[in-house]
Amino acid sequence: MGSTKPGQAGTPRGVFGAMVRHYRAQAGLTQAELAALVYVSADMISKVEQGQKAAAAELTARLDAVPELDTRGGLTRLRQELGDGLYAAGYPEWFADWAGREGEAATLRWFEPLVVPGLLQTEDYARAIFGTRIGVTGDEIDELVAAQIKQQKMLTNDNPPML
Repeated sequence: MGSTKPGQAGTPRGVFGAMVRHYRAQAGLTQAELAALVYVSADMISKVEQGQKAAAAELTARLDAVPELDTRGGLTRLRQELGDGLYAAGYPEWFADWAGREGEAATLRWFEPLVVPGLLQTEDYARAIFGTRIGVTGDEIDELVAAQIKQQKMLTNDNPPML
């Protein structure tokens, strides 16, 4: 089921997903079979392999614990090496370009009549906002919040944008 999407190839998520796919294929398992062994959906395995979702630390540990994969802890080590890179892509695709531009901007202007803008949200507020999405998992919320908080660090740079 699918290779890494062209936009994800070479990204930390794409690299991690390619390794999961490699271990799974080497073990002769389908995505559905692997998903059953680690108690997630086949769709989740597919999205991890395609680089669309970051595997949470708990899922990574469960993947490393599957004897058929014979990872010898390789996925956990890779996840540690990639660090925040797995979550750097935590933005929706439509926002990824904007997130980069925010860090380079001298001035940022926007209008939000109902929600506190992302750059000004607290972690708890962001978690509450992301938690309103239908079908969102706790891991996905954690990923989105981590990306949001990381983006806010630009406000503490030597020359932050004027808001």
